[in-house]
Parts: sequence; structure tokens; C-alpha cells
Amino acid sequence: PVAFATMQAEEGWPKSYQEVVDGRPITFYRTPYTSPGMLVSGRKWVAELDRQLKAHPGGARQLMASLSDGHCPAYSNAHVTGRARNQVVEKMASPAARTFRFPPEAGGKAVLIFFDIGHAGQTPHVSEKFNVFAVAAACPHMGFDLSKCELRDLEDIVPGPGGAPVSRGVIRCPGHNWMFDLLTGDGIGNYSKLDTFPVRFNQHAQPPALYVGIEQSPAAAAPQDIDMQDADDDHQAKRHRPEVP
Repeated sequence: PVAFATMQAEEGWPKSYQEVVDGRPITFYRTPYTSPGMLVSGRKWVAELDRQLKAHPGGARQLMASLSDGHCPAYSNAHVTGRARNQVVEKMASPAARTFRFPPEAGGKAVLIFFDIGHAGQTPHVSEKFNVFAVAAACPHMGFDLSKCELRDLEDIVPGPGGAPVSRGVIRCPGHNWMFDLLTGDGIGNYSKLDTFPVRFNQHAQPPALYVGIEQSPAAAAPQDIDMQDADDDHQAKRHRPEVP
């Protein structure tokens, strides 16, 4: 079975610990997730979404552009609109990500955790075999809840080292169709940036758990008002329902 990468064992692991990441002091907080099986496989989720979209009156979902073009990907079934895709995502058995919220002393910010999406090796501190990404649950554009976003695994036309294919996990906000790269947080076709958070896993902690880190200011900022309401458990997260084309 696939396992998370092992962190250095230490005695008495608390619910949080500090680590210097890229020269910045980061506080990592324990999440409830103790194994990959507790997360949503992004690849399987995307495959199921594709299956449901093919059954939609819009027909097969075919990628017509790539991230290298610098534009939002376009699809041949253009009449399967953003609104229609939102409806298909709404009917999925579960959201594409698990949720986590930093404690009040860290600002209480809501986070989405994506697993098994994009080419392997992008998050080596967790695993070399798959990726785990943590991003803000609020869209940086107008604060829409991203817990019901559409997840995509897009292959770039520019190959990686040795000609290996390169794919990236990307999400689309259901509010205004803005898209963001899960690794960098960079907007695709827009100039906004989605907050990203480093992830670690320690299987020696009691209990073992996935940790998500945040750079904490002396006075933590107030969290954005997003009502997650256990979105990944009951699939009923409250959010604005925008009217998009």
C-alpha cells in the first residue's frame, strides 16, 4: 500500500510544531487525516466527473488547449456551460477535497486538501509517489467558497525532464470560473493568486497525522466567513450559488 513519507521521529509530538520553510518560520497543525485512504483521490474524482460529463447532453469533454498557452482551457463541448458543470459537480458523491480549519490562534482560516492529482513528485515532503496540496477555501477574486470547485488534471504541452509528461492539478471556482494551479496558487487566465500551504506527514506522532502549515503573524488575521459545515462528510456545504454562463 502507498504510504506517506516519514518525518523524523520526535518524542511527545504536540498538536502543532514549528519548522523553517524557505527561511520562514511555519507552524504546522495536525489535521484529522491519518492515511491516504482518508483523502479523496483526485484522479478517480476527475475520471468520475469525465464519465458524468460525457453522459451530459453536452457530450464528450475534450481538452482543446493547455496550460502552456497561457489561457483558460477550452473544451469542444462549449455548450456544457460553467453552470451546467457546477450542477454535475453538485451531484458528485463527494467534493474533490477534504476540509481543514486552522485553530483560532492561527487565524481560523479554512483550507482544502487535494490528494493524488498532477504528476508525482510535486510535494516530496509528503510522498514521491503522489501529491498532497493544501490551498485556501476562499477564492481570492470575490471570496466564493471553493469546496464545490471543479478539479482538473491538465497535461502541459511542454514535457518535463527526459520527455516525461507534466500534468498539474487545477481547480475552477464555481463563482466566476476563475482557475488556479494547486501547486503554485497562480491564477490561470487571471492575475489573482490562491493562498497555498505546506504539508507534512508524521507517522511517528500519536496519533499519526497529516499536518498543514501556516506562517503566523504576531496577531493572527480574522478568518474569512466561509461556512464549510463538514463539506466533505455530508456534501452539503453552504455557499453562494452564482449565476454563471
